[in-house]
Amino acid sequence: MIPSPQRVSAWLGRRFDRAFPLPLVNANDAKDSHWGDPFLLDEHVEVSSPRTSLPTVALELPLRRCLFVEGGTIWPENGVVADRHGRAISETAWAPDRFAKHQHIGSFGRFPVITSDARAATAIECGGWWTNYGHVILESLPRILGLHSPECLQLDSVDVHICSLAAPQWRPLLEALIPPNARLCPSPANSRVRCRSAIALPVISGDIVGHIRREWLSHFRAAATRAWGPADASQPRRIYVSRRQATHRRILNEAELIASLRALGFVVVALETLSLAEQYKLFATAEVVVAPHGAGLTNLIHAPAGCSLVELFPDDPSLERHYRWLSHSCQQSYNCWSANVFGIHTDFTVDIDAVVAMATGQSTA
Repeated sequence: MIPSPQRVSAWLGRRFDRAFPLPLVNANDAKDSHWGDPFLLDEHVEVSSPRTSLPTVALELPLRRCLFVEGGTIWPENGVVADRHGRAISETAWAPDRFAKHQHIGSFGRFPVITSDARAATAIECGGWWTNYGHVILESLPRILGLHSPECLQLDSVDVHICSLAAPQWRPLLEALIPPNARLCPSPANSRVRCRSAIALPVISGDIVGHIRREWLSHFRAAATRAWGPADASQPRRIYVSRRQATHRRILNEAELIASLRALGFVVVALETLSLAEQYKLFATAEVVVAPHGAGLTNLIHAPAGCSLVELFPDDPSLERHYRWLSHSCQQSYNCWSANVFGIHTDFTVDIDAVVAMATGQSTA
């Protein structure tokens, strides 16, 4: 079997990066770079839970600002920016481990080289391990908020380079999210872009996947409505999200759980069978959601304030806080149940009475 050009490029990229790794430089030492004005202020957030087994967790978010690099280079797959001398700017990689992993999987391709004729160019994806639905919605797309900062809005044109997000189903949402002076530019995953001015957009919630800044939440929901229309009142109010088609974290006694939930008016859904627009419509009017931990719960970003989530875990729920943060950001009620078995990817059996009690608001423990 002949390998695809993408596989060959990634293979060569990994070996080239190992032999000739990109030099790193701090933003303050990069050639012709400057920080923009803050577009998000400092924020301190705490999340507590009625469950005594879930500790209160806190998050400190610093100022968020864009980095502008004249004559820079961008890798569309991960948004990392290099200065004129080809030195990757460490702050644009967001975390040292992410930069190392991108080098390992060959994300810093040298070809093809794309030249942007816009006044500025940027990229929003996080690449690598962070291209699944959850990370795209909760980390990649929120970076667009930086393009709505005054300095970016003053530019006459901005190219937004996208790779996996170039799929047609993403287009309506992305068009609704970007500012009027920006245009979407589909680009190969292993390409790099030379531009007059590169804009490095920050991951606005840092390393905490799931927390959504209120400024972004209101912008995102308005854009989703423009892209896919208003909420549909005919959609079910009680949802059970099944992972029966997944390869892990499946509920072994799901048939019995579904029978009990259906008796309470729950509708069973398999999100992998639905389009982005259909998932939006499904969650936009939800009142109660019961689901095993998984990326499908990212759709809580569409659900209204007051929606109640019951998240089901095989192991310690305090280790996976994505949707606890998200439900808090969206002013929703959060509860969870754990089987207390080892491994977040393990299939598990649930206590049906306990889950039903949580789903009907009869229990918070």
